[in-house]
Amino acid sequence: MSLFMGGMMEEVNIHENILENIDDDAPLDSEFIQYEEEHKSEMIEITEDNLKEFADQLQFDTLTQECIAEDLCKSYNISKEDLFILIHELKKRGNNVVTMNTSAYKNVNEEEQGDKVQVTLIRNFGHEKLINDLSYEIVDNDENTKVMFISDTRLGSIYEQVTILNDLYLKAKQMGVKYVFLTGDVVEGIYSGIKSIYNTTLHKNGYEDQAEYVSQMFPRVDGITTYFVTGEHDLSFLKTKEKVDIGTLIASKREDMIYLGPRRRKVTFVTDDKRNGNVSLYLQHSKGNVPYTVSYKPQQKISSLRNEDKTDILVTSHFAACDSFLRRGVRSYQVPTVVATTDEMKDATTPVYNTIGAWLVNLEKDKKGNLKNTTQMWIPYYNTILDDYKTAKALYLNDDKKLFIPQQILKDEKDKAFSSIKNGETLTSVLDRLNISELKFGGLLEEFILRGYNINIIEKDGKMIISKKRNKSISKGIKPEIDELTKISETWISDSHLCNEAQQLNMINQIYSETLERGISMVRHFGDISDGDYSNRSDHRYELFRLGASRQIEYIVNYWPKIDGITTEFIVGNHDLTHEKNGGAFIGPIIESYRPDLKFVGSEHAYVNPEDSPKTTIEMFHPGGGCASSLSYRPQKYIDKMEPGTKPNAVGMGHFHQSHFLSYRNVIALLLPCLTSKSNFAIRQGLENTMGAYFINMYVNSKGEIEMFEFEEKRFTQKDVKKDDYLKTKQLVLKR
Repeated sequence: MSLFMGGMMEEVNIHENILENIDDDAPLDSEFIQYEEEHKSEMIEITEDNLKEFADQLQFDTLTQECIAEDLCKSYNISKEDLFILIHELKKRGNNVVTMNTSAYKNVNEEEQGDKVQVTLIRNFGHEKLINDLSYEIVDNDENTKVMFISDTRLGSIYEQVTILNDLYLKAKQMGVKYVFLTGDVVEGIYSGIKSIYNTTLHKNGYEDQAEYVSQMFPRVDGITTYFVTGEHDLSFLKTKEKVDIGTLIASKREDMIYLGPRRRKVTFVTDDKRNGNVSLYLQHSKGNVPYTVSYKPQQKISSLRNEDKTDILVTSHFAACDSFLRRGVRSYQVPTVVATTDEMKDATTPVYNTIGAWLVNLEKDKKGNLKNTTQMWIPYYNTILDDYKTAKALYLNDDKKLFIPQQILKDEKDKAFSSIKNGETLTSVLDRLNISELKFGGLLEEFILRGYNINIIEKDGKMIISKKRNKSISKGIKPEIDELTKISETWISDSHLCNEAQQLNMINQIYSETLERGISMVRHFGDISDGDYSNRSDHRYELFRLGASRQIEYIVNYWPKIDGITTEFIVGNHDLTHEKNGGAFIGPIIESYRPDLKFVGSEHAYVNPEDSPKTTIEMFHPGGGCASSLSYRPQKYIDKMEPGTKPNAVGMGHFHQSHFLSYRNVIALLLPCLTSKSNFAIRQGLENTMGAYFINMYVNSKGEIEMFEFEEKRFTQKDVKKDDYLKTKQLVLKR
């Protein structure tokens, strides 16, 4: 059965061998009956005065998971009779609460199943009003709100990366972030059962030590508030005898860290002025094993949402992965970790590729205060710092931009003992002064090392002496400042399929107009600039308004946007290559010969190096085959097959008419949407047709590595489709 603390509940994993349909032969839970009898005088009575407080807590807990009534009674310190008063109150509020009697095995573990008893199970299926009632509201009147998403800091682990965490908060402050959302696993927690071996990777033990460590070491930056939910590692302390909710404990020690509850929470940005709009986020620390493909879990989550349950933004974590996409009007961000690869990750049944970094997101609002658009920046960290827990120091940053990193505070006698030992002192002298044996000092030495101190015993001139060194301190950000990096601005598009009656030249014109407005001089086209001519599909010719290679080339040359100062580099795709198969017409070089601003760089594939950063490699790829239901499947599997040393910094993939961002194995990958409406073929095949483009800012270092990747997705919907575009739209010609 589950364990609880102060109403915050550890997740109940209900399996068929634990809970079953009611068994008439199963006895009542005598232990609980006895518990009620013995603690009757100590139990809290539900009255009109405390009804709302307890009902609110029950509402929150039962939305998080299925619950066992007897465990809730112990957690709340109330009788079962009073628990039913709370259930009745939730039903009066409109909650869809279901109770059922069932059977459960007590004291279930891997070695012993225990006796079967009757228990009461509570399920709360919720509704729209209920979800809104549980939303945490933040008042923000800004037209643009900047936030940062991080997860899995795992403080207390020897694999923690406080230096990277500090660097992220420095970047957040510099870029105007006001709110940071941490989606679970703030601390490493404690391991039990067969995972107890991982307790050797803790440098802070117990909930009090870890909470105190967070209060001291978590970045403290004026003007930034951190909101957090807890994950399975944080909630591990609910399984201990003390049943502690460490999220509450951390929040009590830091005013700038707001605890939103276990696992998940809806957050809404509202205004206190005349505007009545809002921007809603749903934060969730997921559970379970790592899925086969990165995007599977958030896609599944969005697909399962009813319209009234959807938020503007979905933020998920737990799988150490990074991706983003827009689906059903919901922008999804999967948040990776800020911790080096742990032993638990290495030993997982499903392999864990540990991506490290954070999302910085600008929420652009309309006049009413609703979400209008998002611009997102992915900040990756390709390397971690070995034994960072030994050298990292706390970050304090005030509004005067004064950075000071205090030394670690001496907390106990062992720290004081270390401080008293001098470098070069003989071992005999240390033993005499501390009044301990050499055997005991050996154990104390190991504790010093575990705490991050650099100390050892060496032999010198026939004597055993103490070697004590200062740890190297890292006092500035490990990632260059944004103004120290080279900025590469480009527009990425694909699959325009010109000469099909479904084409949308007006969308292409809009993208080029905005490219000019943004001051971007490079457009990359990832294949299928034309619709080609499929001679093996007799119906295809009836979709075309220009037949044959020469006529399609002529149309592209005469109608593709022509803007002074903008160059388009393009590859040809499978549709373009039909002309080669039909009559040997290779249209890429021919188009370039008539339009020097349209530069052909490859057939279905090319490696290009931006002029401003020749060491940065971008792969342009137009693959074949059909679409996968999981957006990340094709780019993920493609990157998996890349040989070490051959990987590009970024890869863009056309062909699929899908849109998706992925950071995987230190490669940034984009699935590019199309710029055409659905053709008859796509309609018959039931194919996806996402229309849009990407405006990209890459910030690269002197080695060509992408330190920050900012992108804004321009989306078109069916409302933007222009009927008979091929008859009405003219070429866009602009001069700077």
